[in-house]
Amino acid sequence: MTGVEYESLQANSSNLGISDMRACIQLLEIADHDGMDSMSMGVSISYAMECYEKGVLKKEDFACKAFPEGIELNFGNGEGAVALAKMIRDREGIGDLLAEGTRIACKKIDAERGTESWKWAMHIKGLECPGYDARGLKTFSVGLAVGTRGGCHNRSAAYDPDIKGEVNRFTIDETRGKVAAESEEYAAVYDTLPLCKFIRRCFTGKADRAGAWPAIAQLINATTGWNYGYDDVDLIGIRAHTIKKAFNIREGWTEADDDLPWRWKHEPFTKGASAGYTVSDEELAYLPTVLTLGADSRAVVPAAILALPTMMAAICGGIVSIVRDAPDPLSSVNQQTFIPPEMAGISTTVRLLWPFVVSTLGTCTPIEFE
Repeated sequence: MTGVEYESLQANSSNLGISDMRACIQLLEIADHDGMDSMSMGVSISYAMECYEKGVLKKEDFACKAFPEGIELNFGNGEGAVALAKMIRDREGIGDLLAEGTRIACKKIDAERGTESWKWAMHIKGLECPGYDARGLKTFSVGLAVGTRGGCHNRSAAYDPDIKGEVNRFTIDETRGKVAAESEEYAAVYDTLPLCKFIRRCFTGKADRAGAWPAIAQLINATTGWNYGYDDVDLIGIRAHTIKKAFNIREGWTEADDDLPWRWKHEPFTKGASAGYTVSDEELAYLPTVLTLGADSRAVVPAAILALPTMMAAICGGIVSIVRDAPDPLSSVNQQTFIPPEMAGISTTVRLLWPFVVSTLGTCTPIEFE
């Protein structure tokens, strides 16, 4: 191991009450070597620790070959955390359930034991939360709640305006939907090219479109011979975000899934500048603003697609299967029609039709939620 990434560090140290760096490094080594997401693993272990401390799970529930009598899985038990990480890796004992993540684990445990461990299962749409507590970052809380991937700080960068003081981080208003949506579009550009998001302040010192898009356009043009400008780069993120949202809706995503962990909504901070704050259901009532991206309909999933599930399934399913079977990344058709790089590799037919599809869908009216 050459270094420790900060999100992985928090998930497997302070999040578990572990101050012994040797135990933390061992946890990260297990995750890295054996192909587990270190953040989700750490949050799943902390869920199990809280279940143990609240009596939902017992010592014997953590029995394994290394500890046949079980593990006293209190917060701070580095040895126990390492043992549980190995159980998750090997799908041994209760590790088999925790390997599915906190959403599935809490559902099964609560159904079997009549408990309410879902109240401390820290996930959004099944993805474990990052090391940002959104109770004191209200714009970010909206971004996480409606994020196309769930609780992912790499999809929504809406913490930036909160932390930098560009907005009041302790309140939510009707502007936050647009702010949160634009942050996910912004991140999608970097993911699509792909570029590391850590370079986002290298252009002008600010993580904004004005600084990044002209430079990214130059990179695209130098690589492909295309003639991209600011608006063309902007459209990459808008289009990618729209397709992801359409895919999620096709798979059953509803407004009810745009929610936050129970703890963030009902258990306020007790210390520091954020003491007393939660994210209320009333504040989350602004979510429809995010789903329609306010008055800006650029990235809205078009009403025609949402209203016609069959059409949406056909479009999304067709795009997915075509991308999977993509033949020619840089054909002459691609250069003639100036198809953006995120479409590279898609069949000639879709390349020819794509500009027409975009222009047509772009005229659709956004859905208005009551």
